[in-house]
This record gives sequence, structure tokens and C-alpha cells, in this order.
Amino acid sequence: MFRIGDMILVAVSFPAAQLLISGDAFWLNLQLDPWGSLGPLAFLFVCVIVCLEVGDPQQWDSVTDRLRQISLALGVGFLIEAFLSYGRVISLSPEIMLIGSLLCAVLLTGWYWIFGVMVPAARAPLKVLLLDADPVLEAVARTPVFRNRRYQIVGPLEAPNTLGAAITEHHPDYILVQEAKRELPTALLLELRSEGVAIESAEEFYESALERVSARHLRPHRFLFGELTPKRKNLAVQAIYSNLAVLMVLTVALPLLLLIMIALKVTSPSQPIFQRWRCAGFNNVPFTLLRFSSRSWLGRWVRRLRLEGLPQLVNVVRGEMSLVGPRPKRLEFEKELARYIPYYAERLTVRPGLTGWAQVHFPEEDALLELEYDLYYTANLSPGFDLRIIIRALRTAAEPISFS
Repeated sequence: MFRIGDMILVAVSFPAAQLLISGDAFWLNLQLDPWGSLGPLAFLFVCVIVCLEVGDPQQWDSVTDRLRQISLALGVGFLIEAFLSYGRVISLSPEIMLIGSLLCAVLLTGWYWIFGVMVPAARAPLKVLLLDADPVLEAVARTPVFRNRRYQIVGPLEAPNTLGAAITEHHPDYILVQEAKRELPTALLLELRSEGVAIESAEEFYESALERVSARHLRPHRFLFGELTPKRKNLAVQAIYSNLAVLMVLTVALPLLLLIMIALKVTSPSQPIFQRWRCAGFNNVPFTLLRFSSRSWLGRWVRRLRLEGLPQLVNVVRGEMSLVGPRPKRLEFEKELARYIPYYAERLTVRPGLTGWAQVHFPEEDALLELEYDLYYTANLSPGFDLRIIIRALRTAAEPISFS
């Protein structure tokens, strides 16, 4: 219901802006040239909705979070429309874009508040009943990441025969079981499942709730039977849209790349322009990663401006990297981590990426946590998931830069 409301309001906002500006001419143009009038609006609608719906309303704790998501969706729609207008593919006037965006932001923010008043249960925490003790999940449940996702852990139960009383008291949305530990009240669990209560293992819930794989629950069969490896068709499709997108970006960014290269050479003639790192690539095949050198004072400024990775666009065009994927690591570090962390090498069943699921979640180096996010990504690689990651990366990049 909430998402349907979003779609209706976005669909109304921009035509309303065009009607306000054009008046009766809007209806006349609609009759004479339906595609010319509605085509650009329909395309803009799709762009904004796709960007808007990658967010999860369960994770929005305030109107500020909602506004951030709305601003990002409208900003992406504005940029795409401007790019296509430049190529004369579609065209909407800046006035329509501005008034439509303002109207859309007001309506969507108001809808978020109204929906919260009408359906308060939509933002209530989901109760999770833990039937058996699980140290990994219990430890994670105490972290802010878990609490921010609006889950509340109840249990573990002392005995299976107290399950009925616990259900009556807590009315859980999920029940987590571990079949190997003790005999389960199967009949009661099946009855609850038919009533809409989700019955999952701790491992399954960890993965669905946190969107990362539990490294401590990993078993070899998940790799042997391809549960955590990407589908070949998704890898092929990813290679196509990654190269096309990066070629477009490279065309626009080429003057900036050349300017930085010239500036680095002029200010530091004795220093190399690029840093070249030998990194582990797709299926652990080594490749040379390109980065701007940060040894000079200008190089340090390039790094602070988050531009040191621009040469990696060339790595993507050469097929060594992708737009989205695990963080590329130098060969010596990759081999060392694979010695101590089981299944660490499995993260490279996809190409390393300019950004990735692990990168958008944490800036710190935590190899085990990184592996959990990377394995979740390899198991769920798809164009829609990549788009979600790219939008989150853009939102992170839009945050203020610290020069301290």
C-alpha cells in the first residue's frame, strides 16, 4: 500500500507541474502528440520510482531519512533527464522539472507522515522468537545495525513445551529453529506457518534480516551446489551494462582525467602519475589496478576529493573489473586473508567492482564482515541489486567531504 501511494504521487506530480505551466496548451498537446507529451513524463516516472523504491521503509527512522531518499531519487531522475535532453532523446523544461520535483517532494513526505498515522504497525518492530540458543545471532542482536532494522529478539526458550505460552505472550512474526539441536514441536510449527508466521533457521534469518551471509554458519555444500555463486547469465548481463555505463562516464570524465594527469606531472615531474597494484581478480586471476598516485601534495588532494580511483574506469573497460563487485585487494593481502579465513577466495566468483555491497556498508577494514557482505552479493547478483548498490554509493559520495 505504501509503495502504491508513492507511485500515484510521483505519477501525478510532474503532469500537474506541466499543467500549471502550460495551462490549456497541455491538453491540446496531449491530443495532438500523446507520445511527445506523455513519453518524457513516463520515462521520468520510471526513473524516480526505481530509485525511490530501492529504499526499505522499515529502515526509515525519521522524516530526515525519508527526505534523503526522496532527494536522491529526484536528483537521479533530474540528471538522467538532463543527459537525455542534451542528446535530444526526450526533453522536459527546467521549470517543469523544478516545480514537479518540489511538488513530488512535498507530497511524498506528507504521504510518509500520513501512512505512519494510519498504519502505525508498519513501523513497529518485528518480533523474532528464538527457539534455541544461537550465540552468533544473539551477539548480532545487540548491535545497532540489527536494532536499526526494527527487529526484536525474544528467547531462547528453556524448553519446547513453553512455545505455546511464548506465542500467546509475544505474537512473533518469525520463529527461528535449529532442527539438529532437539526434537521440534512440528505439528504446532506447521500450524503457525499456515497462519502466516515465518519459520526459519537462524542462518536463513541472519541472511534475510542483515543482508549478509553468516560466515560462522557457512558449510561447504552451499558452495558445491552453487547457492552462493552467481548465475552465468547474470554475469554476462552485468558485463554488458557495466561496460556501457562506464564508457558513458569515461567519455564525460575524460577531460577531468587528462587535467589531473597533466597537473600531477607538472607539479611532481619525478613522481609517477599512476600507482599500479597487482590485485586478485575474477576467479583469482591477477590484474593490474590503476590509481592516481597520492605521493605528492596534489595527489593527496586528489585523494581527499575521492578522485584517486578514476583510472579504474579503464580497468572496467578492459574487462578486469565491473561497476559493482567486491573490493579489489592486492595479491599479497588476498592470499594472506585466504589462509586464515575459510572460503575467503569464494568472494571472487564475480569481478571486483568500483563499488560494492560491502563498500557501501562500512568504510573500515573488517575482512570477516566484508566476506559476509561479498558472499551475499555473489549469491544475489542481478541488475536490480547492482542499481540499488550504485544509488547507495551515490548517496555516500554526496556526503560532505572532510579535509581535516
